[in-house]
Amino acid sequence: MKKIIKALIPINIRIKIWKFIHFFNLLKLYIFDLIHYVKYSSTFFNLDSNLFAVESRITSLYHTIEKGLSFDNIKYNFGYDNIKELDYLLEILLKHNLSNKDSVAFESAMAALYEYKMLHNNNNITMDIDIANIIKKYETYMKHEYSSTYNVSNDILENIKELNFQDFSNSRHSVRSFSDKKVNINDIIDAIKISINAPSVCNRQTSKCYIVEDEEIKIDVLEMQRGNKGFSNIDKLIVITSLTNSFYGINERFQGFIDSGIYAMNLIYSLHFKGIATCPLCWCHSIAETNHIKLKLKIPNSERIIGIVAIGKYKTQYTATASSKNSIDKYYKIIAKDKA
Repeated sequence: MKKIIKALIPINIRIKIWKFIHFFNLLKLYIFDLIHYVKYSSTFFNLDSNLFAVESRITSLYHTIEKGLSFDNIKYNFGYDNIKELDYLLEILLKHNLSNKDSVAFESAMAALYEYKMLHNNNNITMDIDIANIIKKYETYMKHEYSSTYNVSNDILENIKELNFQDFSNSRHSVRSFSDKKVNINDIIDAIKISINAPSVCNRQTSKCYIVEDEEIKIDVLEMQRGNKGFSNIDKLIVITSLTNSFYGINERFQGFIDSGIYAMNLIYSLHFKGIATCPLCWCHSIAETNHIKLKLKIPNSERIIGIVAIGKYKTQYTATASSKNSIDKYYKIIAKDKA
């Protein structure tokens, strides 16, 4: 019967019907995505009801302190609003009897606040009274060996091509204070050549790089991105996009983020291999802001901006954030056959 009906309907009508059905099903999927995000992201629900979300937000906040402590030109008494919010969230963890031995997020927050305090004490700077009172509340949880940043030497770059992958991966850190030397454009292109071996769906090679050398455009992009305040000597930017035309069918609506996310990490490793320092910058902005950057960079409407990589040359020594990680058991779950 299906074959008979199919034969009776002209091909152009069948295509229109197929597109309508897929549009309707795509709409249902996006409604599902909307409901899922509203229900499970920490955007809308009360944080008290989800400790994982509390720890995630704490991580975001203490990392802003880590970053502030890693800059060449540190601004004293920075991060007032973030420290106030951090205090509120730390109290939630303590209310649930979670502290240093139970929570990496809590311990890392203590390290950041301790280093923040020592920065002001060592430089004879009076802390803002509200910040000082917040830090005083948590002094019993702080340890003298705490540090949320550490100095890194670029000596390892001399032998980087001889490292095994684990040591190579561990040698890369996000850099926020670059040297004043310029990155050779040919080295960037060589890194891109290495990075294109990143896997993509059906080998469609769905990512593209826009290398921003123009100083005026670079400043415009950085001002709109807003997550780079305090950075110094960013030489160039690489804007990574996903080619939407490469995807087919309603179930591939997020594949561009997956492909370009994999590609971005491969690119960052490739740049590190070529001796180029990097810091990935997120792009989570409005339609108007996205369109503004697309216009500036002449990015076609069919492409989506996935992220930005700030690049420059490594300094002889630089400060990296601790960026502590959770215990390994938090990263995986083994699905094994049930034992009888």
